Amino acid sequence: MLVSEAVGTVLARLGADTVFGVVGSGNFHVTNALIARGARFIAARHECGAASMADGWARTAGRPGILSVHQGPGVTNALTGITEAAKSRTPLLVLAADVAASTTRSALPLDVQAGQCAAPVISPDGGRREAAAPAADAASALGAALAAARRPVFIAGRGARVAGARADLEALADACGALLATSAAAKGLFRGSPWDLDVSGGFASPLAAELIRGADLVVGWGCALNMWTLRHGTLISPGTLVAQVDTDGARLGEHRPVDLGVTGDVAATVRAVAGLLAGGGPERSVHDRGSSVVRRPRQTTTIMRNGTGVAAGPIGYRSDELRGRLAREIRWRDVPFADESDGAAIDPRTLTIALDDLLPEQRTVPVGTRPGRLLLHPGLPVDRPRAQLGGRRGDRPAGPADRGGAR
Repeated sequence: MLVSEAVGTVLARLGADTVFGVVGSGNFHVTNALIARGARFIAARHECGAASMADGWARTAGRPGILSVHQGPGVTNALTGITEAAKSRTPLLVLAADVAASTTRSALPLDVQAGQCAAPVISPDGGRREAAAPAADAASALGAALAAARRPVFIAGRGARVAGARADLEALADACGALLATSAAAKGLFRGSPWDLDVSGGFASPLAAELIRGADLVVGWGCALNMWTLRHGTLISPGTLVAQVDTDGARLGEHRPVDLGVTGDVAATVRAVAGLLAGGGPERSVHDRGSSVVRRPRQTTTIMRNGTGVAAGPIGYRSDELRGRLAREIRWRDVPFADESDGAAIDPRTLTIALDDLLPEQRTVPVGTRPGRLLLHPGLPVDRPRAQLGGRRGDRPAGPADRGGAR
């Protein structure tokens, strides 16, 4: 069997059914091998476009994207799209040709592709890895912080979305009274929850920003906690404890200092912490990077209903009053504004509300900007977290000063 055929066979058996790219002599055979085994090839006019298509497909499908390009300029043309995928931690496999292996040993050298090899053997589980569980002491420390918190807020990112951790996060939030927010990359993850703050950062509605700033504990679940998600750090108040969970320990505290970092898969970490809380622990204090959080017994308040006292749960954010405010005020379209449309231009806020009314509930919203343009993001809610694609870093919601930007 030719090496190029072996590569196509392995990928097809592992579930590769969609490939993006631009075909040249260098990647012709491996691309054909994939097509012959049932994969659909989607051709682009330019390699950067192909890389961006593979990136967007992977984010939407929740599976690794595959990009096939020619050697030399085929690779360099794709670099912008590949770099964006890498920075966004999108799982992307790049099939790139190269010159003969005798000169350089990288990618898929032409002479190697044309060589013979034994038929590949694939393990029954496809080489899948178990989700990384957190270290016991790290899970215990996070559990202690949650047990001590009065006003916890969860900010879930792409890592939480990819891990399929919505149900686990909501259950843990119910147990500790946390409010639920997301980064832009996971927008819509908690849609339908009465405690959903929607997106955090520059896109946060006024009420969401107010509540995140009021938190005494912010936990980033698979979230970079970068300047965009935290509005240049202004959403973290002095004295607020910041915790972060990520599968890559090197990414903890990458964008801002954190008081508690936990290395592990989001879903596995949530379940570990929930198990500790359900079992009555942890009882100890948290000491990490100079911070100290002492576990305090939760207080309850009593509401009189028909002469009978009813325990209303822990004092903190969650209350009937806040539930009502979130239902009325959390969406950008519910924030009052003066429509500044005129005969020449339309106010972007008016436009996005109109689009929200026109578009079907199940929608895919590709977003992005160019110089002199703006992102019409806040008025377009997304009900499925994988239906929100991209946008350049630094994009911001429409405001009064942006009138006419959507002409």
